[in-house]
Amino acid sequence: MNDRYALVVKTYYAQDTLGNEEDEADAAVKALVWRGRRTVAAVQAGATWRSTPAQGCAETGGEARGLWGASTRSGVHFVNIEAAYRYAPGCSHARYEATYGHRAGRSWLLLGQVFADDDLKFGETLKAQASIVGFTRAGRGLQLSVRVRADAGDVIEPTIILGYWSAARE
Repeated sequence: MNDRYALVVKTYYAQDTLGNEEDEADAAVKALVWRGRRTVAAVQAGATWRSTPAQGCAETGGEARGLWGASTRSGVHFVNIEAAYRYAPGCSHARYEATYGHRAGRSWLLLGQVFADDDLKFGETLKAQASIVGFTRAGRGLQLSVRVRADAGDVIEPTIILGYWSAARE
């Protein structure tokens, strides 16, 4: 939208080996709170929708999120930490995310991420994810990730994620 505000739209679709499907969509506005030489802080607020909400929860709700990031002087390495509170009538829960990123040249981004969630449908979960993102000259990216549960012993729920990155054009 501009240097202080951004529109964030995310969609998610998943299907497990039993054929169960889940869709999710979020739309939010992110506002820059502070920007330093190598650090940044922002807040984000928006609306959420889930196709298969937890028992007793509404499909629609809202989310408030705080974000903080820092990079090395060269910008090759960075960290990002996020904390979110989600509310839908009948439910509420928190999400925490931590990311380490490494820019491997102009066209590649490597990510290591940890996600903690106290989701009412699945309980408290801890997941780890490794990603590689390749970018075109136009700035669009194709992401390949592997995510596993880190808190469930033998039940690691391996997940392969394909993502497409694109900035809105003016």
